Amino acid sequence: MKIINIFPNQNIQSVLNQFQNEIVSSEETIINIYAGIYNQRVHIIGQNLNILGHGIVVINNNLGAKQLGHNKTFYTATLLCEGDNIKITNLCISNNAGLGSEVGQSVALYLNGDNICLDHCTVLSYQDTLCLGPVIQVNRDRSVTSTPVKNKQLKKARYVFQRCTIQGNIDYIFGGGSAIFRMCTINSLFSDGGESYLCAPCTEQLREYGFIFYQCTVNSENSQQDNYLGRPWREFAKAWFISCEISANLLANGWHYWGNDPLSVQNADFRVYQANGKIVSQRWAMSSNNLDKKLINSIQRYFNIIL
Repeated sequence: MKIINIFPNQNIQSVLNQFQNEIVSSEETIINIYAGIYNQRVHIIGQNLNILGHGIVVINNNLGAKQLGHNKTFYTATLLCEGDNIKITNLCISNNAGLGSEVGQSVALYLNGDNICLDHCTVLSYQDTLCLGPVIQVNRDRSVTSTPVKNKQLKKARYVFQRCTIQGNIDYIFGGGSAIFRMCTINSLFSDGGESYLCAPCTEQLREYGFIFYQCTVNSENSQQDNYLGRPWREFAKAWFISCEISANLLANGWHYWGNDPLSVQNADFRVYQANGKIVSQRWAMSSNNLDKKLINSIQRYFNIIL
């Protein structure tokens, strides 16, 4: 087992580059990052990694898509983490570029792999805060999607977030991966455009699960704007809220189309189970007080966790 220590006077990327052979090997590697503010961007490619923050560890950058050009969302991430069997604990990952109306999309964390788990982490930005690969292959303008990831097609793509805080305002949890958020705090911030969308999944048709929010606290900062649980980035989008405490205005508005296209939701799988209130009636979304135990068992097996 290899142990790598990183201190505030060091550049995280430079240190990791020195140990790239160990990071991609089959042997477990522990990466200790010690308390400090690291104003830098980081790209990790590896497997069997245990990344630990000691004390208050902040990795921060301020890059928005408008600085890079059209369809460059995925190049703005403060931390891009690729690979399998990776656990990240006690990090704050931030992109403080600003509101999307001013800077465009600004990704804080981009995950691309399988069996990546975050515990007690904080992920902060505004538009497109958290990206969960794989993402779409073709943009709406029919151009091929450009991303900086090594593996653009993922079979499993399972992500687990436990006791994390994630916040943003527009499509701030998005992508095509399967993710479960367990006992997390999800904060919808004010949007100067007047609308906030918590998630925007682009789940592949044959993928069993999209985004699952389980026993989470889902807050909405501003009751005067239209706040939505989410909208479908692509037609087979999946997002479920199970046993969550959800702000009343989010429940009242429920889900939204993509743009003004009612057909965008005809194949979406949007659900709310056991919410603290009644979600607005939408014929293309499920709202139920009954939760099948078989479903919970299936989710546990899929993500290899105990709920």
